Order: sequence, then C-alpha cells, then structure tokens
Amino acid sequence: MDVAVDRLMTLKVKDVMTRKVICVTDNQRLSDAAGLFLEKGISGAPVVDQDGRCVGVLSAIDYVRRAHSTRGAGVTDTAGEFVYGEMSPGVRFVQPEQTLLMAARIMCEKHVHRLPVLDLDGKPVGLITSMDVVAALVNAIDEREALTR
Repeated sequence: MDVAVDRLMTLKVKDVMTRKVICVTDNQRLSDAAGLFLEKGISGAPVVDQDGRCVGVLSAIDYVRRAHSTRGAGVTDTAGEFVYGEMSPGVRFVQPEQTLLMAARIMCEKHVHRLPVLDLDGKPVGLITSMDVVAALVNAIDEREALTR
C-alpha cells in the first residue's frame, strides 16, 4: 500500500485535533457567543452545560438560519436570545482514540465541518475540523514525497 495512505490509516483523532477547545455555554447570550467567535476568529464551537458536558454545537450557520427565519419579523437583536435556543443539539462527536478516517467519514456523512472530541464523561478535550483532516492529508503526501527524493 502507498506510504501516504498507510500514514493516514494509522492516524488517530488525538494526533491531529486542536487541543485548546473554545467552548460556549448553553445559557450564554448569542450576542456574547458571536463576540467570542469574532475575537477568536472561529466559526463554531462546542456548547457545554453547567457541568462542562457537551450538549451541542453552535456554528455560523445557526446564526444564518436564525437571521433567515426572523427576516421580516422585526427581530434583529440577538442580545436577549440564548445559545441553547439556536445551537444544534444531539451533535455527533468522536473520542481521541478513534481513527482520523472515522472522523472524516462522520463529517462527510453528516455534512459538518467540526466534531467535538469528548472524553468518557462527555467533556470536550479537543476539536477536529475539516481543515485538520486536509492538513493531515497534505502532511502525509509531503512525507511520501520526502521519502521518494
């Protein structure tokens, strides 16, 4: 089998995930979460409850969906709204020891760009994004090319 493919097949989620997880809370105001997204330059984040367990994901598309559904209704201010009302609940997740391939398959199947990486208690320990998968692919190909020089 090709060296690049072999490398990709052995990678685990923990090998490529982002470990510094930026989370929002389910009772946080949408306007505050939006400010955090802008400040950190992110387009989505896991949503945690008061015990730190992941209960959903909030993404830019949730804001777009809200804006579209309230268009013409005179509702434009998100200051009085909370994350729990707009987040995507029941989100798919992975665990650190699962394969990168499994994470990529879930992303493709569910058409999502990020998956929370949860510990056995359901608390976020990482985040894997479609860019993490692309970066792993590029790195594997670069490693292969370095071996063939």
